[in-house]
Amino acid sequence: LVDDLRAHVGASPGEKAIVFTEYRDSLGALRDALDEDPDLRGRMVELTGGLTPRQRRERIARFAAAESRILLATDAASEGLNLQQHCRRLYHLELPWNPNRLEQRNGRVDRYGQRRTPEIAYLFYADSPEDRVLDRLVARIATMQADLVSTPDIVGVVEA
Repeated sequence: LVDDLRAHVGASPGEKAIVFTEYRDSLGALRDALDEDPDLRGRMVELTGGLTPRQRRERIARFAAAESRILLATDAASEGLNLQQHCRRLYHLELPWNPNRLEQRNGRVDRYGQRRTPEIAYLFYADSPEDRVLDRLVARIATMQADLVSTPDIVGVVEA
């Protein structure tokens, strides 16, 4: 993830990214790893639960500023934020069990007003417990589609 952020965000003026994590511990570990990179150090904004509405607005404004490049977020940022003006690149560091949560997260950049093609990545280790999460997500999406529930192929693997 750090290598990808360095290549696509750190090396591209004006490019920004959102990284969603399931857990604050993961967010902290990612922050520490990014702080070790000279191109990304100090260019992150964190958005987690427990912030006041004013603090949320201030952090979104900081992310919109040119010097900020990465928004590290828990699901506190998955609904109600229009971030498509600021970036198109989104990463899921950990996959949630619920496909609707993925769709809500993706909706921060893949929405009306987005001028560029969104770039969304789902990170997981093969042959790990995360495989079970991915299998469960694919099964849930397939079931929703079979039940004729209007849902996109969020992870892009049901059709494949």
